This record gives sequence, structure tokens and C-alpha cells, in this order.
Amino acid sequence: KGLKFYSVIEVTKSIIHQTENMSSSRLDGKLPISRHFFKVMMPGFLTKLCIPPAFCRQLDGVKSEAAVLTSRKGSWHVKIGKCDKGYIYFKEGWDNFVQQHGLNLGDFAVFEHKGDMHFHVYVFDPTTCEKEFPLKLAHQIKRESSVVNIHEHVKHIKREGPFQAATSNSPVTTHFITTIKACNGKPNSPYMNIPAEFIKSNDLSQLSSISLRDPSGKLWTVELRSWKCSSRNYRPTCMENGWNEFYESNNLKEGDICMFELNRTSIRCKSTVVMDVRIYPQPI
Repeated sequence: KGLKFYSVIEVTKSIIHQTENMSSSRLDGKLPISRHFFKVMMPGFLTKLCIPPAFCRQLDGVKSEAAVLTSRKGSWHVKIGKCDKGYIYFKEGWDNFVQQHGLNLGDFAVFEHKGDMHFHVYVFDPTTCEKEFPLKLAHQIKRESSVVNIHEHVKHIKREGPFQAATSNSPVTTHFITTIKACNGKPNSPYMNIPAEFIKSNDLSQLSSISLRDPSGKLWTVELRSWKCSSRNYRPTCMENGWNEFYESNNLKEGDICMFELNRTSIRCKSTVVMDVRIYPQPI
């Protein structure tokens, strides 16, 4: 039951296909709120990044000449360019974002549109885990627009375990992405592996169970199992009992993509640890 993830390109193709086929309808003519698109860093990404055409159609009529990109490191203003077909891309300022986040070929990012061309960006490396960055202190963040409103107060505290991780300045991998494989839905003893880096970074090795929140908001309790591996310096961990119920209820199938995000509020409240799950169906 060793970790086995599809390549970044395979993951990207599925999510991009879904993004390209999103409906271009809008509610009341307003900009979409909290919508997502996914990009892999391919040759040419250093100086500009094109927004998927389907997402550009969601932004039809946008007059802004700049966007705000916010990550756990801070916020950056990036100028917007438009091609003849009306598609949008990030230009001046994007190269600075790339440099500050150490983006390389094969890295990828999820962009969450918060409205008014303000995006929250989650950056992942080819292992499918979120890249680790230290949280930026409020006095280090240059506020150039009232649109930017993040991390007003971040305190240095000692990280003592999973319940303290939510308020720690230590870099933490809070997301991971995986593609559904045959072993995740097999008739006998289905399971879902959790990356060792994710377990270690969040001090979750002592947990015996975790709750998954599906896109509808329903919680599913799943048991965790880990075992010793003499050839490795970590304990592989997977979700077992309870995973099959989550799998079947959400109609998962081989090739679908899931993004698991650790819910920091549940850790801070010392309740059952929760992971929010976003599901990207495999294109037909």
C-alpha cells in the first residue's frame, strides 16, 4: 500500500478539462465569487500565465487592469493583459510572484477567485502536496489596496502538536491532491493513502480517525491505519474503515481527482480533525 500518485500532467489534464467546460452563466451579471481554476507551470510560465478560456468568459466585462494574488506568503499586484480573443493573462508582476514562491516547471497552483479580481493561490509541488512557506507577519505585508485584508495579527508560538499547528508560524502542508485509483474503490478493503509529508507536517501520526467533509457539507468519519516500514523512515498511513461509504456516497470513480484540505478551525477547537474534500470528476 505504498504511496502512488498519478503524474502532475495527468492530474492537470483532468482538472483543466473540467475547467474548460464550466458553464459561462453568471448570476445577476455579477462577477463569480469563490470560483477556481487550476494551472500547471509549463514552459513560458516565468513571464506570463494565461487564465483558462472558460474562466475568462466568467469574467466577461471586467474592466480592471490588475489582479491581486494572495498566498500564505503575502499579496502581490499583477497587471492583466488581454489577447485578441479577449482571453486574460497575468503579466507584469507575475514574474515577482513566481520568484517569491520558487515556482518551477511541474509545479502547479489552484486559484480561488474571491471577487473583483482578487485570487487566493494555493501552490503545489510535483509530489501533489502544498509547497511549504512560512506565514508572513502583518507588519511585513505591504498593503497597496483596500482589497487586500489578510493576516492582521500573526503571533509566534511554540508548535506542540496537531492542535497547535493551526496557529503556528511553522510552514505546514495543509493540502494534498490525488487521483482516484482502482485500489480506492475495490470491492474488498478499499483504502486511500495519505502522503507522509502531510501527516508529518501536521503532526497527525497519533490520530486513529479523521472526518471528511464532502462538497455537500456532510461529515464522514474514517479510521486511519499506519504501519511500520523498515525500509523507510516514516510510517505509511491510509484511510480504511469508513472510506468506502464516503467513496460510494460521492459517486467517486477511477480517474476522478480529490483535493483534501485540512480544516484549521477543527484543529483549533480541539474537536475531531476535519478535512474538506473538493472533487473534480474525470472528464467523459
